[in-house]
Amino acid sequence: MDRHRPVDFFRFFHQHLGGKVYITVLFGVLMGILDGLGLLLFLPLLKNLSAGEHSADWIPGWSITTVLLLLLLVFVIKAVIRYTGEIIKVRYQHGFIRDLRIKGIEGFRRMSYLQFVKSDAGRLQNSMGSEINRTNQAFQLFFTTVQWGILAIIAVSIAMVVHPLFTITVLLGGGLLQWMFNRFYRSTKHLSKTLTTQNHKYHRLLIQLINHFTYLKANARVAVYGNQMAQSVKEVEDNQLKLGNIHALISALREPLVLLISIGALLYHHHVRGDEWSLLLGVFVILYRGVQSIVETQSHYNAFLGLSGSLINVDAFLSEIPSAEDNADGQVRANAKGDFAFQQLSYKIGAVKVFSKFEEVVPGQKLTLIKGESGRGKSTLLHLISGLVRPSKGELMIGEDNYANLNIQALQKHIGYITQEPAVFADTLYNNVTFWDEDNEQNRLRFRRALEQAALIHFLDQLPDGADTAIGHQGYNLSGGQRQRLAIARELYRKADVLLFDEPTAALDKANAETIAGTIAHLKKNITIVVATHQPEVFLPHADKIINLS
Repeated sequence: MDRHRPVDFFRFFHQHLGGKVYITVLFGVLMGILDGLGLLLFLPLLKNLSAGEHSADWIPGWSITTVLLLLLLVFVIKAVIRYTGEIIKVRYQHGFIRDLRIKGIEGFRRMSYLQFVKSDAGRLQNSMGSEINRTNQAFQLFFTTVQWGILAIIAVSIAMVVHPLFTITVLLGGGLLQWMFNRFYRSTKHLSKTLTTQNHKYHRLLIQLINHFTYLKANARVAVYGNQMAQSVKEVEDNQLKLGNIHALISALREPLVLLISIGALLYHHHVRGDEWSLLLGVFVILYRGVQSIVETQSHYNAFLGLSGSLINVDAFLSEIPSAEDNADGQVRANAKGDFAFQQLSYKIGAVKVFSKFEEVVPGQKLTLIKGESGRGKSTLLHLISGLVRPSKGELMIGEDNYANLNIQALQKHIGYITQEPAVFADTLYNNVTFWDEDNEQNRLRFRRALEQAALIHFLDQLPDGADTAIGHQGYNLSGGQRQRLAIARELYRKADVLLFDEPTAALDKANAETIAGTIAHLKKNITIVVATHQPEVFLPHADKIINLS
């Protein structure tokens, strides 16, 4: 969305809804036409009643009662159309928001590792959560604005036909009023964009509070960090208050000012130009309806502008996500078995070279130990094997296949990557291991077999609810060794051909480290094992190959 005009916002909705936006507008047009017809029926009533007559002489043989009944019928039909239009709009709105969320989720699947680590975590969370909720509200306000705008155009058009000069007089006053309020609209749009940025910051701080709570609590720094969050909350709420004040001021001033302009026009045309009250009042009824619709159009549009920053952000967020997976058309391997060969491979992060013309082979179905001090590139080698990053130069091969020609996501389905702090989800043990696979007898057997291989079966048998035992946030009720075994069991359950371990024993004591090392070594009969560590002692007896990066 290069510009932020009403037509640009309409294009955004059209991009996601297609022809449905025109159906929504069509219902607004139908309601406007019926509203205008109802207003036209007031004219002969006012004219005849002011003359003391009891028949509508503009329609021969029709009494005022007949006209009133016709008026009632028009507004009943309008109510039916309005109800139908609102139901359809609600369905479109729910579909629109659902599609936005799904596109965001799909975007995470297509997002590269480097794109993710360079992103603002607060913006990612805010865009997928609060910002889409605010976009939902913006949808409602935008199309309500369009609907009021259509009513205004039709009512003003009718008034123009009946009494052009009086209508023009009122519209000139309305134009002056619009010029006065433009400053408020600009401020609203600016504050909305600032509010979106401030919400990104708040969500970033919130994510860090959750991720680092143990550190903050143990070091009595929750209060200090809380002060940073409190300041962020104050900034957000101050902006919300400013937006609310502007909206309240516009809402309070607009109607009396519009009435002042209309009454001034009435008095001028009656006392100065000598127009009849009956005609003026008839046009005034129509025009006031139109002006009231203009007031509602402006009011809803200003409220929409208060949310436009979220809409702009969501549009930018979705446009930044790749439209397709990297090398999605590449060769799909049936497995990840075979040797991994680094051939004249170079890799750099920014201007920093991590590897230059690196040559090495990681043998398949063996245990390879990568050792070296921190910062030597141990984790980077695991990132390269797992496909998280690509070589800057040179080649990485698996068997006879070059990584550059492969569908990496298909390959990653056969590779298990277990970090120093394994991913543990706040769910049951069964769902953590099976990754929400269907709960049936066959999968329960696979689940137990994976736990047996990971030496976690005795832990399972001791749990009061067995596989259905809830695992707390980040596995707080599990030991470090149990978290590692759970992560191993998860990859064994999906029958990974390769297991990559990044500092698997760094947080464990010597006894637990040796036990975990033995469990990992036992798996190398059928699986390629790669362990990166700067504490290699416990793995040396089991290693088939050692890559020393020191």
